[in-house]
Amino acid sequence: AKSIWITEYDWRIGNVDEATQAVRLQNALNELIKREHDYVTVATWLSLTDIPQSGLYGGLLRSDLTARPSFDKFKQMAPRWARRVAGVRP
Repeated sequence: AKSIWITEYDWRIGNVDEATQAVRLQNALNELIKREHDYVTVATWLSLTDIPQSGLYGGLLRSDLTARPSFDKFKQMAPRWARRVAGVRP
């Protein structure tokens, strides 16, 4: 079976608030963890930090490296995503 990689996804602060960014990240990862999406083997957040000089404000960390709520959601969800990609089911 062929796999699909999702690259460079995020929700920009300004388009959504920080709480909404965190909820959307959690919802996306919860969806990708499902068995019917086993063909998705990579999902990469666009940028760990904001990049103000490029006008990018969607990082899991702000430009001062403080964590957004989405960073905590990502840390919480990462082990489940890793198990799914490795083929381990609960």
